Amino acid sequence: MKILLKILAATACLTDILINVPVQAENASHVRQLLETNRCTQCDLSFASLQGADLQDAKLSHSNLQGADLRGANLQNADLRDTDLRNADLREADLQDANLSGAKTSGARF
Repeated sequence: MKILLKILAATACLTDILINVPVQAENASHVRQLLETNRCTQCDLSFASLQGADLQDAKLSHSNLQGADLRGANLQNADLRDTDLRNADLREADLQDANLSGAKTSGARF
C-alpha cells in the first residue's frame, strides 16, 4: 500500500510539472527568414524571442506573433496588418508609424 501511495504521489508531481512547462511553437525557419530578409508574411512566429530585434519596415502582415517577446524591438513603419499579437510582449518596442490595422492585441503588453 505504501508503494502505491508513493507511485501516486510521484505521478501527481510529474503531471503538474509537465502541464506547467511552457510550449514554444515558433517556426525556426520563419524566424530565420524574418531576421535575414525583414519579410515574413503569414508566418508562425508565435512565442518567438525577438527581443531588441531591428525590424524597421518589416513586412509581417497576417503572421502569428502570439506570445512573442518583442521587448525593445524596432518596429518603426512595420506592416503588422491582421497579425495575431495576443499576449505578445511589446514593452519599450518602437511602434512609430507601424500599421496595426486589424491586429489582434488582447493581452498584449505595451
